[in-house]
Amino acid sequence: MSGDEDDYDVFLQSWEPSESLRHATLPRNLNDPLIRDRFMNGGIYTGSVIRSEYASGTKAMDVQEIVARGHDFFRSKHKEWAAAFGDYVLGRGVPNEKLDAFVTRFSNLWVDGTARRQASSEMLAIKASIRDFDLLCCPDTAGCFVEETINDCIQPLFTPKEMAAVFEANNGLIDALIPDYIDFLGAEAPWLS
Repeated sequence: MSGDEDDYDVFLQSWEPSESLRHATLPRNLNDPLIRDRFMNGGIYTGSVIRSEYASGTKAMDVQEIVARGHDFFRSKHKEWAAAFGDYVLGRGVPNEKLDAFVTRFSNLWVDGTARRQASSEMLAIKASIRDFDLLCCPDTAGCFVEETINDCIQPLFTPKEMAAVFEANNGLIDALIPDYIDFLGAEAPWLS
């Protein structure tokens, strides 16, 4: 420590943010009032953001979050969107059994904990499909935005062409439905103001 530094300087040089602060300041959470409330209502003091306990199966949201996030909007549109997604993907040559596997894996494994989402062979096959699509379409930047690389020996669920159809269907739904979602939330949605 040089003669010009005081205890506060030393603190600033060695301070590490808590896990709850890192979680609350992720780009996706910065303007989310529900995350901010969780952080302020305990996380700032205890070092952990209040989160639901892990339990296998369906996750329950707090009533405030159900309303604030417009859960009814998604529930009321789910069948229509699922049908449109399926029609688009099947119409682009993706086999029905692959589409069924994709939907089943996301609905049962992605939402059920980090281990299944990150390490199950079923999810790794989807990630390998994205890896192969990335390598084909963007060879110069392939893998640049990947936190955990997928081993080359993992067999993909989809071919790059099939993965493109999944991406296109998803993008089309987002483009078509986000304006309706924003209208549904109305001006009262705190993160839209």
